[in-house]
Amino acid sequence: MTYTKLVSQAKAAISEALEKLGFSEEIELLDVPVAELGDVGSPVAFVLSKKLHRSPRDIAEEIKARIDLGDKDLIERVQVAGGGYINFFLNVGKLAEDLIGEITEEGVSYGSSNLGEGKRVQVEHMNSNPNKAMHIGTARNTCLGDSLVRILRSTGHEVYSLNYVDDSGAQMADYLVGHFYLGMPLEPPPRVKFDHYAGEIYVEVNKLYESRPDLREKKAHVIQVMEKGTSKEAGLARELALRVGLEQARTCWRMNIFFNLWNWETDILHANLFDLALERLKESGRIKKIESGPHEGCTVLDLQGIQEYLGLEKQFEVLIRSDETVMYVSKDIAYAMWKLGVLPDVFKYMKIAEQPNGETLWSTTSAGEDLSHPDFAGVDLAISVIDVRQSHEQNIVKTALKTAPSEAKRNYVHYAYEVVSLSGSTARQMGVTVEDEAKSVQMAGRRGIVVDTDDVLEALKKKALEETKKRNPTAETPWLESVAEKVAVAALRFDLTKQDNDKIIIFDMDDALDLEGETGPYIQYAYARASRILEKTRVQSGVQANYTKLQSPYEKKLIIEISKFPELVMEAAKNLDPQAVTRYAYKLAATFNEFYEKCPVIHAENPELTIARRELVKAFRTTVRNALGLIGIEAIEKM
Repeated sequence: MTYTKLVSQAKAAISEALEKLGFSEEIELLDVPVAELGDVGSPVAFVLSKKLHRSPRDIAEEIKARIDLGDKDLIERVQVAGGGYINFFLNVGKLAEDLIGEITEEGVSYGSSNLGEGKRVQVEHMNSNPNKAMHIGTARNTCLGDSLVRILRSTGHEVYSLNYVDDSGAQMADYLVGHFYLGMPLEPPPRVKFDHYAGEIYVEVNKLYESRPDLREKKAHVIQVMEKGTSKEAGLARELALRVGLEQARTCWRMNIFFNLWNWETDILHANLFDLALERLKESGRIKKIESGPHEGCTVLDLQGIQEYLGLEKQFEVLIRSDETVMYVSKDIAYAMWKLGVLPDVFKYMKIAEQPNGETLWSTTSAGEDLSHPDFAGVDLAISVIDVRQSHEQNIVKTALKTAPSEAKRNYVHYAYEVVSLSGSTARQMGVTVEDEAKSVQMAGRRGIVVDTDDVLEALKKKALEETKKRNPTAETPWLESVAEKVAVAALRFDLTKQDNDKIIIFDMDDALDLEGETGPYIQYAYARASRILEKTRVQSGVQANYTKLQSPYEKKLIIEISKFPELVMEAAKNLDPQAVTRYAYKLAATFNEFYEKCPVIHAENPELTIARRELVKAFRTTVRNALGLIGIEAIEKM
């Protein structure tokens, strides 16, 4: 990794000089914001100044005088700047030569590493209720989760992408009430996706509960027989949930999101996984039954003495109600124990789909088993992508994992994120009734105030298609459709991934498609621009690239930015930070566009410079394509 080598050489140069002076200090390196003052620099003289009570500038000059660059081939010179910074100027030609050679050799693998050393990881995401189409809020979950999967795989982790299907909850009963008691057909009208149709029934039935109290009684009956698992209602619920789920999967596939395993809540119940978890928890001495008071008869997890340390307010958490029904958090605890190997793998598995990427989609099952399944359970790290509204429940899960006796590893991460709202403009475009002055609209599924991901993608595609036709008036329809689809996916995925997780997203379609803003299409356009340069540049035979000619600040800035990619990916994996990749991809594209405006390739001053710049463009194109791949966005040759 070329940038890592540059940093190592700069740190070594300072460390060796400090040793000559009899000092020992940890070296921090920073980017130098002004190109004329250097490329990377260290504030170590300021740190020593506090200890030695001397001027940072004088200390920096002493250190500089003892720096030997003899074997530091990526550094050209060193100088003291400002009040005492020790700044290094890189050897542009050597850095470019090493970097371009590295990228040429590694290609699609540039940026990957063996950081994870095969550590087994599960990333659970999507978790969309199987009674309706996946909405735009869930799309944020899937985009974040899939980006984590891609980043961790690129850094040598063995990653399984999971989806938890809550097929035993009240939302499934709503659909069955509509069918059995209101005569609503099982099959949707022609050309209507089944998940969209199921969502319409869900909304309609919930509206009727207000005027039809008898329907609530029927719903309670349906839930009761569903939980037994042997009724016709239970069988139909599973069948409907699978149909809805596969339609949701097609939405994910459209966004380049794929899964390894679906875990069904009914299978967790039928396998008595919580019973096993409860026995393990009892060994901790923290499982109690309340004898009196409002929670009389409830089985609880005792949190006394640890709730403050864990950031919890309650003294106990109810796991089993007095009527012996199991709380949702209890199922989550058992599920987490299975993930990390605290409990044995009690599931059976079957194949349910071959996905467009060629990988098999597996599912838990209570029926026959396909023994060729991978070993999904007992991972080193379990990541659950669940929005912030479930933070309390997730804290309880982590608490239970810490208290349960086991030799298994307990590395469980609640990857929390904020919800998604729609801008007023986008909501109106999508047909949602909103007030004229509303700047944003928060979704509410039961009231039908929701926008499905399929509909957003179609609206984005329509807008992208119009723009693509303007730019390519003679292009054939299949190509235009293909480009518009990729642009639409890029717009949605980038916009739902780029925001910090603790910020609510207000999604706006026009902003997401902007070719001049911080968007996925902007980065795709930079890639297409680079592709056009390579297509038009003719290489003269016998002329070699002379990288020493790459001396402009725009060339140097682009070289440095490209060289940072492998280090950036490792940091994104360590910190579970896909936003670092989106920020990098945008900055890289912006840096390339500056280079494009200031440094002609085809009409460079001489053939050697043309070839050197052409090779730099190739290196950029490979790097930005690989960066986009980490967030599930496809690069486009022409837009």
